[in-house]
Formats: sequence, structure tokens, C-alpha cells
Amino acid sequence: MILRSIINLIYGTRSATIIKEFVKGGASMSQNQVRDRVFFFDTTLRDGEQSPGCSMTIPEKLRMAHALEALGVDIIEAGFAIASPGDLAAISSICREVRGPRIASLARTRREDIEAAARSLEGADRSRIDSPGRLQTSPKSWLPITLPV
Repeated sequence: MILRSIINLIYGTRSATIIKEFVKGGASMSQNQVRDRVFFFDTTLRDGEQSPGCSMTIPEKLRMAHALEALGVDIIEAGFAIASPGDLAAISSICREVRGPRIASLARTRREDIEAAARSLEGADRSRIDSPGRLQTSPKSWLPITLPV
């Protein structure tokens, strides 16, 4: 309901069409419609765990991922695979069970991080590796990277 309200605020009279496209996953959207679309990227499963006392078990993460899927979230950042075997296992479980959203794993710009993220995402229908890191080529030039899998 919250997502529908946000879409109505942003798109007004076009909201019914946009909501139908959200449900279909945007497969039939033109380049211009994709550019005009708001993508919901949720970090609850990764970033939310950084709050004191907010650690989740794998079944709790799965329940949350299914709730985010039901809300129509486009991208779920499921965790940071290199952080622990538990995080890698949670991401893998989410990839096996959650089919609507694109599943993301966070990785620093280090080979072992990217390899762990790729392993954790193997079962996903749609996935991506995100990096908060920057590739520094000079002190004034920092490039954000997102690595689709």
C-alpha cells in the first residue's frame, strides 16, 4: 500500500500503468519508460544488521526478503557475502527462494570479495554485485562501480 501511494504521488494519472509494469517486472517498458521509472533498492538485510541488536537468522532474513518481494521492491541487497559464512549462506538461501526482485550482494573492490559475492548469487534468477568502493585513478577522480552478474 505504501509503494502504491508513492507511485501515485510520483506518476499521478499514469500510476495504474506503472503499477502494472512493476508487477510484470518492467519487461515491456521502453527505454524512456525505464528512464522515468523509480527503482526501489532495499538494504534492510545488509545495512539493517549494522544497528545494535538487529541481527537476523537465515529464516528471519528469508521472511523479510519475501515481505520485500511482496511489497514490489526491485532490488534487495541481501548481504555482504565475504563478511561471514552465515551471510553467504543467507544470500544463497534468498537467491534460491525469492524470484521477483534482483538480488544483490555487497563486495569491496577486492578479488576475494567479488568471488564470494558471485558464489552467493549463483541460484538467483537476476542478480548483481554492488560495491561501495571507488576506483581511484587520481585524487580528483573517483568512480562508483556496480557490477552486474
